[in-house]
Amino acid sequence: MNIRPATQSDMNRVEEIFSLPELMTPTGDYLSAELLSDYLDEKFFLVAEDSGIVVGALFGERLKNKGIMLWLFAVAVNIQGKGIGNSLLNEFENNMRSEDIEWIMGYAPEKNLQTLKFYKDRGFNIGKTYVEFLKFLQ
Repeated sequence: MNIRPATQSDMNRVEEIFSLPELMTPTGDYLSAELLSDYLDEKFFLVAEDSGIVVGALFGERLKNKGIMLWLFAVAVNIQGKGIGNSLLNEFENNMRSEDIEWIMGYAPEKNLQTLKFYKDRGFNIGKTYVEFLKFLQ
């Protein structure tokens, strides 16, 4: 398995991986390959590749005060639980340390206990439950 920066040619596969019910936007859509491309960055957007196939991805966005927002993080459903998420998150955290990032914030679906356990086991604090809001300004 290889963890590397995501490229434009990975975006269609990443779109597939991120098309999970718990990653649906408030409008009922998933992020498109085109929109995901806007976040391409060698430190902040990574993929896990196995035998030439992208099997996981994550991306974040730098915030003020030495923070980063981990927006999306997923491993292909049929191969979860094999350490790919660990490898992706470890590489991401190493990249953040090299960028002088001191904290990571993210969201996880409250009903996916496996995902919550994944984060908690890696030292993340689980916050309170909130309702997501979205409004498009025109």
